[in-house]
Amino acid sequence: FENLKDNQVIQKSMDTIKEDLFVKFFNSSTSKLEDFQKLIQIPVNDLKV
Repeated sequence: FENLKDNQVIQKSMDTIKEDLFVKFFNSSTSKLEDFQKLIQIPVNDLKV
């Protein structure tokens, strides 16, 4: 994917997908998105989980 990251068509498609996910999955809530980003940073072998 690295060789395609500068491709404008692919970049536009990725931006569209990100916007769609933000609206549909996170209900346009920035706090939900931030919480999800924090959640996915937790290692799966963390005993606190």
